Amino acid sequence: MSRQAASRHPPLQSRKNESVKTAQSIPVPDWMAAPETRAVTDALGAKGAVVRFVGGCVRDTLLGHAVADIDLATPDPPETVTALLKKAGLRAIATGIEHGTITAVADG
Repeated sequence: MSRQAASRHPPLQSRKNESVKTAQSIPVPDWMAAPETRAVTDALGAKGAVVRFVGGCVRDTLLGHAVADIDLATPDPPETVTALLKKAGLRAIATGIEHGTITAVADG
C-alpha cells in the first residue's frame, strides 16, 4: 500500500478502557484438547495445512460459556477436507457443500 493511500484515514485514537482486559495467553480449554477434536485437527493438518478454531467456539470460550459445537477453518477445498477426514477414519458429511462446509464426526 502506498504511503499516500495509507494516510487517507486518520490514526486511531488510543483510549483507556477499563472494561477491556488483554490476556497474553489463555489456558487450553478441555474441548480443544479432547481426543475427538485432536483427531479432526490432526487429520486436517496431516498435509501441513493450517487449521484454525473459528466462530462460536472461540467466542463462547472467551465469554466463559459452554461450547456446543466446534468450527474449524482450513484453506483446503471441501473435496480435500473430505478425503483427509475419511483417510483418518472419520466420518465426513457434506452439510453445506455450496458454502464449503463439511461436518466431521469423530465420535461415531
